[in-house]
Amino acid sequence: MNPKDFENSIIGIRDLVKQILTLSTGIIAITITFSKDFISIDKISANSQYLISVSWILFLVSIVFGILALMAISGLNIQLIWGKRKVEVYDNNGTYPKEFKSCMLFFASQIIFFLLALVLIVFYGLKLL
Repeated sequence: MNPKDFENSIIGIRDLVKQILTLSTGIIAITITFSKDFISIDKISANSQYLISVSWILFLVSIVFGILALMAISGLNIQLIWGKRKVEVYDNNGTYPKEFKSCMLFFASQIIFFLLALVLIVFYGLKLL
């Protein structure tokens, strides 16, 4: 992989992290804003209230991992700008650099928690029908 492709992949990951952050915060804001309309002790069971609460927590965890991913990407970019790291995908031993691995770990964690929260909120919506 040439250096320009590596930089473009980092930019793509950064943009996707931002989009998932935006979706997570938006979903939390909308569901909390309108929660008085669809969360009522009379209407839904404790199980359903548990679903929406856990989904909010998972969205918050996704946001935290998104912020960590952006911080890791920024740290990698600073190293590239200051010349402490060459723009290479692999280290001398043929593995990914630890900075890139941390970016991918936080990014993957963000996606996993976002998808779990999304599944729970869909189940919650289906229970309200």
